[in-house]
Amino acid sequence: MIKTIFLVFVAMIVTFAIAVYVHLGAYKVPKVGMKMAPAMTLLYTTHVGPYNEVAPLMDKVQQWATEHNLTCEKTFGEYLDNPETTDQRRLQSRVGCVVDSRFAPKDLDKIVATGPYKIERRLPGRYLWASFDGSPSIGPFKVYPRMRKYARVHHLKTAVASLEVYTVQGSQSMTTDYYIAIQSAADAAPVPSAKKSSTAKQ
Repeated sequence: MIKTIFLVFVAMIVTFAIAVYVHLGAYKVPKVGMKMAPAMTLLYTTHVGPYNEVAPLMDKVQQWATEHNLTCEKTFGEYLDNPETTDQRRLQSRVGCVVDSRFAPKDLDKIVATGPYKIERRLPGRYLWASFDGSPSIGPFKVYPRMRKYARVHHLKTAVASLEVYTVQGSQSMTTDYYIAIQSAADAAPVPSAKKSSTAKQ
């Protein structure tokens, strides 16, 4: 009897673990390469503290944008400090949404000036890039190690800050694009197109 109960308990744990594994998309492999990031108009607020606390702030910025007729289909988080070397309470980030420039009103700056948020127009740039269809919560374990390895292999010196742009596809699917600015590259390799970006191997 006890053995049967134990086996049932173990089976439940295994089933739960598999369900979480699938839900988070931990089985998916991120694409990693170099890319010219497009110009972006960022509507944001600042945050100091653990990075896992920023999601509600993103929602508030996006809601404000919607209320002011600004099209923000993508959200973002820009994480300025290394969480491995900086106290969690002092981590700095900027979070908000990416304003679709195709539909941005001419008086965008005036609209933003009336609210509690800031705006920055980010120029195109050369970045270490990754794309991942799994949950952003496992990015530190699935994505960033591959990006660091790619940087080592290609002799890239990169910035500390990372920009994560979140695109919701459907009701439960999300793609995250990761951008880390390239400060220098020893081999000065050309930046491939997104379609030709390579996938770093384990």
